[in-house]
Amino acid sequence: MSELGTLVRGVARASGFLALFGVVLFAVVGLVMLRSASAPPSPTLTAPVVAGAAGQAGERTLAVWGADVTDPDAVTCTWLTPEQVPATLDLADEHLTADDSTLGVVTLVGTIYAPTTRDVTCTGGGMTSFAFANHQSGPPSSAVGVGFLVGAGVAALWATLMLTVTRPRRDGHLVT
Repeated sequence: MSELGTLVRGVARASGFLALFGVVLFAVVGLVMLRSASAPPSPTLTAPVVAGAAGQAGERTLAVWGADVTDPDAVTCTWLTPEQVPATLDLADEHLTADDSTLGVVTLVGTIYAPTTRDVTCTGGGMTSFAFANHQSGPPSSAVGVGFLVGAGVAALWATLMLTVTRPRRDGHLVT
């Protein structure tokens, strides 16, 4: 076998061993992501604001969490856009709840987008106070976990292929 062929087989075999490491890494990360997807949310909230009072928010999309909410769909939040037009809350599709050390049990009521700092007023739905948290965007943890598990499967196929094709025979020569 030529020197170049030996080098190519060595690199291919090394990629097979590297892929084995990838299988373990991707599988562990995928399982952790799937497990964390079932964990309750734990938002980092701003200082609480009494319902009906104005709280400052802006420069990004924020999630609005309310304390003592009995009817999340009845909560309203308003603020003025740069054009001085009233804007309203985008209600959450799923009203998640979380425990907060200051407010107690809080409910996700919706999201707001204010490109610049605005005074936001929220009332209704039995809410006694509210706070803001960064809105989590991007794919859910479960989707990321499944993606990593698929990556583990692809790495396993690559490892199997490379380690099978480049395995040495018993007499010390490579299988051709």
